[in-house]
This record gives sequence, structure tokens and C-alpha cells, in this order.
Amino acid sequence: MRTATTVEGSSDPAAVDFVVEAERLGLDECWVAEAWGSDAPSVLGFLAARTERIRLGSGVIQVGTRTPVAIAQAALTLDALSGGRFALGLGSSGPGVACARCQARRSGSVSGSVACASARWISRRSLSPAAP
Repeated sequence: MRTATTVEGSSDPAAVDFVVEAERLGLDECWVAEAWGSDAPSVLGFLAARTERIRLGSGVIQVGTRTPVAIAQAALTLDALSGGRFALGLGSSGPGVACARCQARRSGSVSGSVACASARWISRRSLSPAAP
């Protein structure tokens, strides 16, 4: 059985301390939610620097607020910074979180983001001799 926790993307230092302690206690995964103005990639990058073993995932990155290339770049960077511990979670969010313009753009964005991230991930892995 695997164990996991979720934290909301925030600037609260207690959230980081919570994840560091969760890793020390043996939890397997931490998923960072994106909500109310905080972005998951920034928090995940900081957590990657403060942890060693725990798997880190975005739960979820809002596809309507970024281009597929920006999502792919963030995912590749987080995967590299975390030593391969990053898992990409994508979603369309909800009306209370994303702006109206982003909500209008979101249809079709998930498939475009997945295709772009997958192509870049595969390309990077095949070009890197040290890739797992």
C-alpha cells in the first residue's frame, strides 16, 4: 500500500514543513493542488529541493492558464530537479478558480498539453544517456 498527502500551493512555510515531516514519517507521495492564485510548479520546485525520496505530483496544473509548451517545460524542469520523482497531473479547473477567458480556452487544451508534454518528455529521455 502506498500513502499520500495533498497540500495546496501556497507561501505558507508550514506546508513545506508538513511535507518534509511526511517524508520523514514514510509517506510515499505528495500532490500539490493549484488554487486561488498559487501555482503548483513553484511549490513543487521548492519541495523538490527540500525532500529526497517522496514522489511529488501536480494535482492539478490548470491547462487553461498556460500553453502546452509552458506546461511541458515546467514538467521537464520539475522532473529533472526532483531526480525523476515528479508526476504530472493536468486538469481544467473550475469556475471559481480560473478566469472566464481561461475557462473558454480550456476545451481541447488538455489533449494539446498532454501531446506536447509527452513528445517533449520522450524526446528528452531518448537524448539523455543518464535518463532512467
